[in-house]
Amino acid sequence: MAPTRLYALLRGLISIDKRKANGYKTSIWKGNSYEACEVFELGFFVGVGVSAHSQVFSSNIVGYINQPLYAGDNLIANQLSFSDNTLNAIFQPGVPEGATFTEWDPSSQQYLPTSVYDINAGWSINYELDYGQGGLFHSPVTFTNTFAGSVWPGFNGIDPFVPPLVRDSGTLLLSCFIPIAPATFYDVVGRDPQNGESVTLLDAVSQISTTTTFENGVWDNGTPILNIGQSAFFNLESVPEPAVYSLVGAGLLLLAIARKHVFKYEKRAQPLKNQTAPSRWSGFEMAATSHLILGHWPLLSRETDDSRWSRNVSIR
Repeated sequence: MAPTRLYALLRGLISIDKRKANGYKTSIWKGNSYEACEVFELGFFVGVGVSAHSQVFSSNIVGYINQPLYAGDNLIANQLSFSDNTLNAIFQPGVPEGATFTEWDPSSQQYLPTSVYDINAGWSINYELDYGQGGLFHSPVTFTNTFAGSVWPGFNGIDPFVPPLVRDSGTLLLSCFIPIAPATFYDVVGRDPQNGESVTLLDAVSQISTTTTFENGVWDNGTPILNIGQSAFFNLESVPEPAVYSLVGAGLLLLAIARKHVFKYEKRAQPLKNQTAPSRWSGFEMAATSHLILGHWPLLSRETDDSRWSRNVSIR
């Protein structure tokens, strides 16, 4: 099957008007309306491979992004995987002499050593820039780099995009895994923001950074959105694993229901004054727990005519 040319991936159906002098004007379907915005030139192809022997189908989305990089600092992203995703692989010929690149180290909360570009030798440190990461690119002049490669394999272009959950906390330099615009906080982090979390964006044209913080359900300096090929600093709080939430919640619910049943039966079977029956409480407590797990009440012990229990039950 011949590859099919797509101009898609910006949250659904996109129509591109090439008559626009400055770049491409797009109409993006937003669920119940179209929203017009300026985007970089990009194209995508879908390739479908069929094995004659195994009849196993495979598909992937490959494409390119012609992304302008401005004189000064640029917080960039690599949203199309190519080769080993190192700087020498993802940057095409035409990078200006003396351009620099560095990545953010979350553990030390500082930038890594700077890599410098030489038109003959390439990058002095051949950093790797993968899906979801960000980097600081500094250029002495404005130019355009063509990023070409494959879209993140977790997105097939048909089903809704489900971003991977960012589990780290602290100050992180992040980007959206796929080239969509506008990319929201959820698109980048994989969850909704918490109180006190913030995003710092850099406008590469004006070289001005702005920070917006999420407090009481709203952003205090505008809702943060990322463009294609852009990264930003996310200051994130720690979030317990979803599995921990589930286990703790289920445990508390189980304990609450169990205690309710234990109290109910203890009250009904309370001994007379000056009598003690420790095994009686153990028996009912275990019975209540068994009821929650097995769905029925197993008979552990019964009181006989001489006010004794037919079987002593101990709890450990």
